[in-house]
Amino acid sequence: MENSDYIPDKFVFKYGPALRSYEGFSITLEKGNLIYRDGHILSLDERSLNPTQSQWIKFWSTVDEIGLWNWNEKYDLCCLDGVKWNIQISIQGHEIESEGSNDFPDSFNEFIKAIEDLIDEDIKLN
Repeated sequence: MENSDYIPDKFVFKYGPALRSYEGFSITLEKGNLIYRDGHILSLDERSLNPTQSQWIKFWSTVDEIGLWNWNEKYDLCCLDGVKWNIQISIQGHEIESEGSNDFPDSFNEFIKAIEDLIDEDIKLN
């Protein structure tokens, strides 16, 4: 299997407080590497992540199983504060752009677990 078979064309995942977006985190694909950024009031933690081929393959299998490609474009509950999230992923003809504010698809926690397995880190959703 070649790199192009499992590395996405686009990968953006952002999650954080609606009114303090600088305190959230993001995982984005930049030049073939995933970049993890975790913001705090006074600092920004940024590091490059390099999932293995098998981690990518497991990730794609999981997102297929949980129905990621069928998520709604928008999940929204009233209120301006709370949590906002955004996902933009495309690979080999599959594409998803989904976002939410204080509301999530039923399989969101499974998606978070798939991300944790992909990057080999625990994600703390505050």
